[in-house]
Amino acid sequence: MNAWFNIPAQKDQDTPAPVFTSGQAVMTFPVASALISVVWQVLRKVFPSWGSELYVPFTLALLAGAAIYFQSAPKATTSGGKVAELFFSLLNSIALAAAALGIKDVST
Repeated sequence: MNAWFNIPAQKDQDTPAPVFTSGQAVMTFPVASALISVVWQVLRKVFPSWGSELYVPFTLALLAGAAIYFQSAPKATTSGGKVAELFFSLLNSIALAAAALGIKDVST
C-alpha cells in the first residue's frame, strides 16, 4: 500500500496500470470537481428547468463525496474515527460543490 496516496502498489512493473478505467483517476479533487461541473451543465441542457437550481450541483457533490469515501477512505475502528472520516468527507463534498458553483471566496 502506498502510504502517500492510499492506493495499492503496482506488483508487476511491466503491466501498465489502467488509467481511464481506474476509479483512482476520477477520485482526485480537480477531476471530481470538473466532472460535477460538466454533469451539471449537461443536465441543464437536458432539463432546462434545473439550470437555476443550486441543489443539483450540491447533490452531485454529495454523491461524488460518498463515492470517494466508500472507495478510498481507510475505515476507522473507533466511533470517533468514523465520525471524523464522515465529517472530513462532508467538508470535501462541500468544497466540491463550491468549485462546481464557482464560489471563489467567502467574503460577505
